[in-house]
Amino acid sequence: MEARSYYGPQLTADTAALMFPEGRDNVRIVDMAAGTGLIAAGMRKHGFKHIDAVDPCSAAKKVAMERGLYENYILDFVDDRRLDIKTDNYDGLVCAGAFTPGLMPSIALREFVRVVKPGGYVCFCAPEFIIRLSKDHRDNFEPLMEKYVQEGAWENVLRTVIPCYFDHKPGLLYVFKVLKSEVEP
Repeated sequence: MEARSYYGPQLTADTAALMFPEGRDNVRIVDMAAGTGLIAAGMRKHGFKHIDAVDPCSAAKKVAMERGLYENYILDFVDDRRLDIKTDNYDGLVCAGAFTPGLMPSIALREFVRVVKPGGYVCFCAPEFIIRLSKDHRDNFEPLMEKYVQEGAWENVLRTVIPCYFDHKPGLLYVFKVLKSEVEP
């Protein structure tokens, strides 16, 4: 990923660290579409100790767990289904590069809100050019974020363009503060 200039995971970890300036060793984080743990490695450098993962790939789980990056690793897809995670279970959520065609659909944002406690933060990023490729992401990704803002589920803390996110192309970085536990689809 370094050869392709993939900065999403490190930017996500650095930004999430800004949301939790103190007490990181007690903060509970979930890494959605975690893969082999690129974000978790950055989170650990910032002092986060309690990080769980969700990803459907058992080979990625094996690598990540061998590296000691996660406490728990849930093998599952993040989509329109409710995950086997308690509501309000985490202080924060991180995710990088998963909102692409064939991976995570826009409706997965509903689970982002549900699993994070009110007052917690959701920090994620996506390659701008890739999210424009699928009809779902093009038509629903940012409109769904705005819908949740209008419904009072979360508030927008940050939306910024990252000029060199992946392969020297731009990406989008988002941070939301969760305000309530559940949202309608």
